[in-house]
Amino acid sequence: MAAPGTIKSQTSPSVAANELSHERFHTGLFEPAVSAIGWHQPYDLRLESPSTMSRLDLEVCLDLVRSSLCTNYKASTWGWSTKKKLREMQLDDMRYLLLRSRLDSCAADEKDISPPIVGFLSFMLTVEDDMEVAYCYEVHLHPELRGQRIGATLMEIMEGIGRAAGMSKSMLTVFTSNVDACKFYERLGYSWYDEEPPPLRRRLRSRTTNDFKPSFLILSKDLG
Repeated sequence: MAAPGTIKSQTSPSVAANELSHERFHTGLFEPAVSAIGWHQPYDLRLESPSTMSRLDLEVCLDLVRSSLCTNYKASTWGWSTKKKLREMQLDDMRYLLLRSRLDSCAADEKDISPPIVGFLSFMLTVEDDMEVAYCYEVHLHPELRGQRIGATLMEIMEGIGRAAGMSKSMLTVFTSNVDACKFYERLGYSWYDEEPPPLRRRLRSRTTNDFKPSFLILSKDLG
C-alpha cells in the first residue's frame, strides 16, 4: 500500500505532486526529505504555500528578496517591480520552506504571536523544456544566518522533495552580478543548463565583441 502522500498517477509527476493537498504534500514529500537530510538548526522549518501564508508572511519574504537582490534586479535587463515579484511569489504551485525563530517559553504562551521569519526558500515542481524539474525561485536568509550551511541544507531538502516527486533536474536562475551566489550554487554541484554559457556577444560601433556578460544564467543539477 502506498504511503500517505505518495504520488500514484498517470499524469506527469509535477502535475500529480501539485494536485496533492498541502497535508499530503507535507507528509509524503516534505517530511521524508527533511528526515533524509536531517534538520539540526535552532530554527523551525515549515512547509508553506501562498494559500497557507498570511499577507504579512509574504511581505516579510518580499522584504528579504528586496534587501538582498533589489540592486541586482535594477542593474539587470529585468528591472525591479514590487508588484510583479509579489505576483510571482503567489503563483498557485509555489511552495515555501520557511524558517522561523523559536520563541522562548514566555512568548510561546502568548496567543496570536507568530515567530519571526528569518529566511526562506521558494520552489515549484514544474516542466521546463519538456523536463520535470524542481525550480528554485528564491533562497534568502537574514545575514546572521549565513555561513552555517542553512542555505545548503534548504537546497538539499528541496532537491530531496524533487527527487521523491519524480523530477529529473533541479534548476534555478542566478544573476551574474551575484558572485557569491554563483559560487554557492557551484559548490552544490550546479552548472550551466546548456553545455556552454549563453553567447557573450554584442554589437559595438559596427563590430562584434565578446566582452558582454548576460544579466543572469540558468543553472541545473541532475537529481537522478
